Amino acid sequence: MKIDIWIVDLAVIASVVIPYILLIIAGFNETKTRQKKFLQEAGKNQMVPSETDHWNLNTIGIDRNLQKLLFVQQSPKGDRIEYYDLKNIRKSTIVSTTKSIRINDKVEEVLQRIDLEFEGSFSGEKQLLNLYDCDLTYSQDYELAHAQKWNEIINAALSYKPTMNSAA
Repeated sequence: MKIDIWIVDLAVIASVVIPYILLIIAGFNETKTRQKKFLQEAGKNQMVPSETDHWNLNTIGIDRNLQKLLFVQQSPKGDRIEYYDLKNIRKSTIVSTTKSIRINDKVEEVLQRIDLEFEGSFSGEKQLLNLYDCDLTYSQDYELAHAQKWNEIINAALSYKPTMNSAA
């Protein structure tokens, strides 16, 4: 009788644990694939990222010496790959879009989008780098904190101008 209970217990535990482990493995494989794609794209442009970060569906990296930024985002339509030459950018700012929703007589702000807005050095034109869009994914992984971190990194890189050593 006890053997039957043990068999049922093991079957129930396995039915819960095995799918959980498979989801974790699938997530690791997806992250590895995105990292490989990022490094492949960086190699195509001779970039050696001095700082990289990945969260949610995003991978971003900056090469401070070449003054370039690489951004890879997974989406249902395919990977979105964007390069930015920081030599042509004057400053970066965060642009967040929220929507007010009433829940039980309380108004709450729901995050819709987070973008980094790059202002051009010469023409003053503005470019948007979309870091989060609720239409692509509902999961939020400290999106605003990541946007603030990368805004600071980019603005610090914009103030850093590498110099060439001159021969005397």
